Amino acid sequence: MHGRWVPMEMRILFEALLDRVGSIELAGEPKRIQSVFVYRLKSLQLRFRAV
Repeated sequence: MHGRWVPMEMRILFEALLDRVGSIELAGEPKRIQSVFVYRLKSLQLRFRAV
């Protein structure tokens, strides 16, 4: 059940971050978990730019 909340929580997190920083961009390739059952990110490197 918790898994359904995660996308909404991430959207809220990034919206709040964008209010405080100038921009957020990828700092590398996203690493995904290889699985038949699950499609998730293992890591996501981001770069924050000041306003």
